[in-house]
Amino acid sequence: MNAFITFCRQNANEIHLLGIKNPKNIAVLEKYSLKSGQPIVCVIESFRIIAFYLISNNGDLNQVYGSLDYLFEIEEIDDFCLINLQKYNYINYSLLEIFKCLSKEEAKLYSNIFEKFEETIFYNLLHTQSDFLKIKNFIKKEINKLSLDETIRIRLLRSLLVMKAPNSKILKKKIDVDLYGYNIKINTLFI
Repeated sequence: MNAFITFCRQNANEIHLLGIKNPKNIAVLEKYSLKSGQPIVCVIESFRIIAFYLISNNGDLNQVYGSLDYLFEIEEIDDFCLINLQKYNYINYSLLEIFKCLSKEEAKLYSNIFEKFEETIFYNLLHTQSDFLKIKNFIKKEINKLSLDETIRIRLLRSLLVMKAPNSKILKKKIDVDLYGYNIKINTLFI
């Protein structure tokens, strides 16, 4: 039995857990409305998922699959987030910065478009070897494809253009996982 902290990558046709060979029963996760770039914890035994946890923004674990909390039986979790952490943080920072130009009403009105936009960005970029300039250019191309009022699209592009590069503190921010109550060591893999 092995446990992993990683990111989810999903579109309408497939689900991947970055850094992990897809388990035989990966399809059991289809009903959980996972999002690309979402940090998760997965427990696998004999190439099958036996427990699956979503990690909230504040690091809380929410078990959505599995009959038992197998984290009580595990001594070590392999952290595969580090491989993609800088890209994850850069994408997250970029999206937050460009969305600041929106009013609350615009954000609500176009929330479905923006959610699909975020999904596209994380799905296409998180697993790649892209540098920050390529990521920024990809975001720019995707903004141009959005079905939005021209003035909103121009504001988003302008926000992207004037966005300051994130500092190293932002880029190195690790995924918080609250393992209070568990006797688990996190094995951070430096790949």
